[in-house]
Order: sequence, then structure tokens, then C-alpha cells
Amino acid sequence: MRNLVIAISAILFLIWLFVAEIYVAKSSEKNSNEDIKQQEKLIKAKLIDLNMKKLASLLKVEYLEVEDEAEVEVAEFIDVKLSLIVIYTSESEKKLRINKQIEEQNIQADMKLGDKLYDYSLITIAPSFAVFSNGENDVTLQIFKSAVITVSQAPKEVSEQL
Repeated sequence: MRNLVIAISAILFLIWLFVAEIYVAKSSEKNSNEDIKQQEKLIKAKLIDLNMKKLASLLKVEYLEVEDEAEVEVAEFIDVKLSLIVIYTSESEKKLRINKQIEEQNIQADMKLGDKLYDYSLITIAPSFAVFSNGENDVTLQIFKSAVITVSQAPKEVSEQL
């Protein structure tokens, strides 16, 4: 008889836990949604005036004031990896195809004498190499070998044309 009372008590206790779990979860979810909505209304109405210095002293952390102007460092120069793919020659015309690798992006372009690549001009096309010059530096590209040039970063519209 005593075992039967213990078993029935245990079953009633488990049922009570199950029902309480469902009721508490629903009510806490309802309360949290209402709290979030109230906080959003207060923030929108700018009723909360938060003093960061007081909050930092309350939390016992160091408060450093940050200026509103965020300075973003933009790289003024980028490295472009050039490689010569193929050279086309005929009696009247010489062309070449190069591969430009800019930040993991490969772009292929056909060029002929006098064409510009950033600040560099194509000045020589030979059967096994090509020479680019910007007036100060000469870059020689050979087939199956790559070269890296550093160029000033151009705006997006200009770099797409190159």
C-alpha cells in the first residue's frame, strides 16, 4: 500500500513538473517580448539617458572616451602580381596576354605596344619576354615567371577599365 502511494505521488509530481514547465515557459516568453517592446519604446523616445562614465565606475572598468570621427586606414598602395601567359607575334603586329592577380582575383588582359597598365606602359615585346616601364622603374615579365608591382590604389571605376 505504501509503495502504491509513493508511485502515485511520483507520477503526480512528474505531471505537475511538466505542466509547470509549459506554463512558465509561455509566461516568461510573453514577459520577455513585452519587456523588449517596452525597452524599444523607451529608447525610441530617448527616455533613457545613459551616462557611460557612471556605468563604467559602477562596473569598475576603465572608461576611455572615443572621438566620433573614426579614422579608417585605407591602403594607398596595392600589390599586383603580373604573369605573362602568351606572346602573339606576326609580321606587322605583336600582342601579349597577361594575368593580373589582385587580392586573390585573377584578370586576364590582351595588350599591345603602348598600352598602359596602371602607371606602367608596355614598351617592348620580345619572343620570350615583355618590358613595362613607368619612367622610373622597368619591369620585365618572362613566360612562366611572375613579377609583383606596387601601384597606387585606383578608384573602382578606373581599376575596372584596366
